[in-house]
Amino acid sequence: MIKTKRFDKIFARNQENIASFAYVTPDLKNIPDAGVLNQKCSDNARINNLNIDMYGLQPSMFDTTINDFLDINYQSPTSGLPLTEQLYTARGSQSVAVGSYATDFTSTDPKDFRQTILVQTYSNTKSKTNKYYRKRPLWTANQAPAYTMRDRSAGNPAFVMNLPSYVRMLDPFISINETRWERVFVRMKDPANKTATD
Repeated sequence: MIKTKRFDKIFARNQENIASFAYVTPDLKNIPDAGVLNQKCSDNARINNLNIDMYGLQPSMFDTTINDFLDINYQSPTSGLPLTEQLYTARGSQSVAVGSYATDFTSTDPKDFRQTILVQTYSNTKSKTNKYYRKRPLWTANQAPAYTMRDRSAGNPAFVMNLPSYVRMLDPFISINETRWERVFVRMKDPANKTATD
C-alpha cells in the first residue's frame, strides 16, 4: 500500500506540471484485514457465477488516462456527467461500472435500471460473514484503462464503484479517510517535458 501524504507533497510542489492525478485502490480481497476470501457475481437466480475483482474509483480516474483506451458499450443517454462522477450520484451509489462481458454473462440489461447483478463476498474469517449485494450496472465498457472491463472473458472482470460503497464493503465502521491505496496515476501537462517527468 502507498502513503498518500508523501505523494500529496510531491503533487503540491509540481502542480504547475501536473494536469491530473488519481489514487487507485487495491482489489478488495487483496486487503489483508478485509477478511474477504473471494468475490463473485451472478444472475439473480445464482445459476451463472463469475469470479470478480472489486475497486473503488476516484472521480478523477479517467482524467489521468488515455481516452483512446476507453471504449464505452452503454451509458445513460440522459446524464451529462462524466462517467466516473455518475457513480457518485444517488443512482450511482447503488451501482457499479463493469465490462459488457459481465452483463452478458449475468443476462443483465443495463438499459433497465430495475435489473441488478448479484455480488457476493465470501469471508475467510469467523468474525465476518458472507455478504450479498444487488448492484445495478450503471455503465458498461468494451475496454477501459487500468481495469479489466472487457467485452469478452479475460481474467477476473473488474467491478468499479464509488469510494463510499467500496469502503462500506471493506468495513462499515471505518471512515472513507481510511481508504487503502495501491497505485497512483499521474497525467502531465506536457509529457514530452523530461525535466518535469523525471
